Amino acid sequence: MPTEPVRVFLLDAGELEEIRRALGEGADLLEPADQRLLQEANEVVDGGILNQVLELPALCGAVQTLALAYYLSDHEPFAEGAALLLRRAFLDEGAEFGPQPGAAVAVAQRLPLAWLVDAVGLIGASPAWSRDDQQGLEEWAGQYLDWLLHSEPGQEAGHAADHLGTWAELQIAALGLFTGREADARQVLAERVPVRLASQLDVMGRQPFELRHDDALSACLANLVSLFDLADLGRHVGVDLWSWQGAGGRSLQRACSWLVLQGIENPWPHPQEGFFDPVCWVPLLRRAARRWADSGLEMRLRDLPEVDWAADRTNLLYPAKI
Repeated sequence: MPTEPVRVFLLDAGELEEIRRALGEGADLLEPADQRLLQEANEVVDGGILNQVLELPALCGAVQTLALAYYLSDHEPFAEGAALLLRRAFLDEGAEFGPQPGAAVAVAQRLPLAWLVDAVGLIGASPAWSRDDQQGLEEWAGQYLDWLLHSEPGQEAGHAADHLGTWAELQIAALGLFTGREADARQVLAERVPVRLASQLDVMGRQPFELRHDDALSACLANLVSLFDLADLGRHVGVDLWSWQGAGGRSLQRACSWLVLQGIENPWPHPQEGFFDPVCWVPLLRRAARRWADSGLEMRLRDLPEVDWAADRTNLLYPAKI
């Protein structure tokens, strides 16, 4: 097992250690989520996924599954699989993904990169991931960060009023921390994100730019979760976005309360084309319940229809505190 705290940014290294220790001691409450995670990781290793050409979101998802499973189990083939996917995607000659995608819309497809940096930290103790690998990926991430900050399409994405802009800023903050460019991360988190919160959240807690989308519920939830991510990153640069309050009482907590009221407790009154999976509520509700010590939000999570919340990976990333 790794003996030093893992290098993660969105997650909490100390809490991850506690989760791993609890699993080693046979924590019953975490067992369903751990068993599902191990099943999914084995499916990646044994199901031929390592030999497939994957779109970036699917690839990042596979790496995240393998990395977390490795960290919690110390099963080396999981780390080997994650490292293989990372090298093939970003580091090998003829790698599948370059650091300069060329179009602003590509920022949406690259959102999982904000979480990929934590997955890299989770396999950091494995011999499968070398210093050269780490350095190479940090160089790749630095080039993409430059594209986000300085290219015309990168700036276009960052200036978008809706979730595309949120996702650009989330990637800048996460990759800035990952590459040691703390000033870039701090500039986004301390200066740009408060302005975005003031424009994206109204006094009732609504997200007007997201409500314009045909899949408004999905858009509101995805954007709010990403704002939660930005708030978590803020702790690394001394910026408390969780406590941010704007004119008229605008806040993340009010935005969460409005979305839960309209999306769970009442029939959603805005457009939602396509399928909406209620499991998407789980990380939002759990993180909000933990942040604001709200047992009502935790109970809503456990009452979600047709959702096996106990086996959801959220329990391994953000265990219940209430």
